[in-house]
Amino acid sequence: MTSNRLPDGVVDLLPGRARALAQAQAHLARAFERAGYARLYTPLFELLEVLEAGLGAEERRALFRLVDPAGGEVAVLRPDFTAQVARVATSKLAALPRPLRLSYEGRIARARDPLGRGLRRRDVFQSGVELIGAPGVDAEVEVILAGVRGVATLGLPLTLDLGHAQLLPALLPPGAPMEAVQAALARKDAAALDRLAPGLGPLARLYGPRPVLDEARRIFAAAAPEAHAALDHLAEVAERLAHAAPEVTVLLDLGTRRQHGYYTGLFFAGYVPNAADAVLTGGRYDDLLGRFGAPEPAVGLGVDLLRLVEAQPGEAAPFGAVLATQEPGSARVLAALEALRDAHGRAVAVPPDAAEVYRAAHGYAVVVEDGPDVF
Repeated sequence: MTSNRLPDGVVDLLPGRARALAQAQAHLARAFERAGYARLYTPLFELLEVLEAGLGAEERRALFRLVDPAGGEVAVLRPDFTAQVARVATSKLAALPRPLRLSYEGRIARARDPLGRGLRRRDVFQSGVELIGAPGVDAEVEVILAGVRGVATLGLPLTLDLGHAQLLPALLPPGAPMEAVQAALARKDAAALDRLAPGLGPLARLYGPRPVLDEARRIFAAAAPEAHAALDHLAEVAERLAHAAPEVTVLLDLGTRRQHGYYTGLFFAGYVPNAADAVLTGGRYDDLLGRFGAPEPAVGLGVDLLRLVEAQPGEAAPFGAVLATQEPGSARVLAALEALRDAHGRAVAVPPDAAEVYRAAHGYAVVVEDGPDVF
């Protein structure tokens, strides 16, 4: 008996869901282009020895590996767009004036969740932008706003969590085990944090609007200057976003774990109602391009298209026309179909006795009866 099972972590997108995803991608593509980001396409698979330079240890463990039949070299399915864009920026686009504004869209494959949160989805539809050669808060706010504007085109309210990659290292006492501390933070386990790194327990609860930063400054008043610099950086970004995008709820998550190991400063995650996890993630990665031979500051974000689609309320609105006709191949009906497509977006010819059932099953809006005056 033929099996129709799929591997764990992948799904079929049936026509309604596929159309919604394509529409979301088109909305984001227009928003990114309006903001000046040029589309780039990268390969579905690359040589491991090239791409792994841009991946951290966690990302390497999540790779789908294969042997290239053409040359016998080990290749990997694309696990992340940012490393690929970094490779292209430092080679084929090295001579272009900076900053580079690039956008992408496609699928990434992960054998497992890089953060160890279970299997989850392993085939991810993603759109995003990368801003390369631009340091500072201006660039970070620009990239975040590109994502905010893109999500706004879908009519979904966004909550944005901000964190900083330099905060935890600056607060960590000498000799404290970083991985164990990060695991305790992920669980928001203040008692475990205090056992592993005395005095760090409050970090587990430092989450909320901008006053959280004042509380952190008070609790960690004696911390290293790098910790206070990270808090000041977060305060500036939050302030800028409050003015530029007041419709977005901005929260500070000082104990969150960064999504990718290559983030070097600000990182962020965006959430919408009814989504199972973040629909938008990004951050600054100033060290990544140096791994490909040309150090440059950079910041970017990626949007999980399927999570966005899953968060949209209700079913997609029906659209298009079904022409109920006994003469589907006649020149007259073919001309009528073209006119209906211009008027309704899509149209098909169906026998009259099946037209209404077909309309309801396939998401069309109306049935048009054939006749001499149909058009």
